[in-house]
Amino acid sequence: MKISPNYNTMGLSGGIHWHINKDMRIEYVSSSKDRESIPWVKFTNLKTGDVQIFQDTENMLTQKALDTLEHRIMDCMDCHNRPSHSYNSAPVFVDEGMMTGEIPSELPFIKKVAMNVLKGPFTDKDSSLRYIRDSINNFYKIKFPGIYAGKKSLIDKAIASVENEFSLNVFPYMRVTSNKYLNHIGHLESDGCFRCHSDRHTSKKGKVISKDCNLCHSFVSQGPSNNMQYSSFDKTMEFVHPVDVKNNWKTYFCTECHRTLYP
Repeated sequence: MKISPNYNTMGLSGGIHWHINKDMRIEYVSSSKDRESIPWVKFTNLKTGDVQIFQDTENMLTQKALDTLEHRIMDCMDCHNRPSHSYNSAPVFVDEGMMTGEIPSELPFIKKVAMNVLKGPFTDKDSSLRYIRDSINNFYKIKFPGIYAGKKSLIDKAIASVENEFSLNVFPYMRVTSNKYLNHIGHLESDGCFRCHSDRHTSKKGKVISKDCNLCHSFVSQGPSNNMQYSSFDKTMEFVHPVDVKNNWKTYFCTECHRTLYP
């Protein structure tokens, strides 16, 4: 990730924290209370006085509408909106559990069944935990009795981990889930960066706020473990989607698939 405004030792410049560079000011207008939709952006170079205004070509607002909305100067909280009390989504905490071994990755179909079970809906903690436990047990007992008989200890371990992570991240009575309190860092489960970096926000002179991956990422390695690709540290590769979706990833937002896979 390109984080800081300067990378002198690497001979690079730019980075995510450019957005709060003291020589720049970025203002925006959101058309929604949760700031998920940002149709208007104003960039001011405080050194030169250059001003550029970008509008979302698919969500254009009239001047009258703009005048009724809050004009906000971008600051840290526009990206770091979940600095604490983060609620991980099921794909995140299940993957982390499998990486640490808390959810045994050698247990066949465990991710598939966990993803289906964790879609809910859930109304209270006790019934939710009971539903998770019974559903995972029944999945193996009915569909794979051999696995259920031979790997019951692994199933129990997986259930305990899924229940624990669910308890830390989902609070049904309070209606608290990861999709209710979106994290704007990144662009997989919320539009986050793509709220402005959309390839749709265009100035009158035709300049576009790009969503080119290389603005923030340097891809120096990628691929499956048995067929990794590498580049030198000072060069970047073009991103290759791990699933063959042709070039659709270049035009769609990541959320169009990732948020749909786990609503």
